[in-house]
Amino acid sequence: MFRDILVPMTGSAGDMDALNVALDLAASQEARVSVMELVSLPTPVPSPWGLMPDLAYVEAYAPLREQGERNVAKLRARLEKESVSTEVSLVESLLTEPARMAAHRAHYADLAIVAGAIGDTAEATVPRAYFAALLLE
Repeated sequence: MFRDILVPMTGSAGDMDALNVALDLAASQEARVSVMELVSLPTPVPSPWGLMPDLAYVEAYAPLREQGERNVAKLRARLEKESVSTEVSLVESLLTEPARMAAHRAHYADLAIVAGAIGDTAEATVPRAYFAALLLE
């Protein structure tokens, strides 16, 4: 029996399908759906003095965070009419890949559902990376 189902958003076309599958499964299992919106922040380049704070990174991170917050707001609006318990969280990935962050969070869930990758296209590489991280980590 599943109690917590994790759905990491990969930014691919199959995300909503994965979310719908998770919601249907959660309804039949009386489970909770935890949705992760991941924001991949560029890793700072070390200077001769190490990883020093730089205003250029602050300016680069701001639009990424804002887009993540907009995505979270859309997901919350989509999920508020559902009958199952849901949670949407914004997770920033700075020093590790988003897929690995999702895999770490999956340790606390009973099941993870991720968008599928169809074909051998550039868009399919991201869902495959999430699948591999969730499977192997």
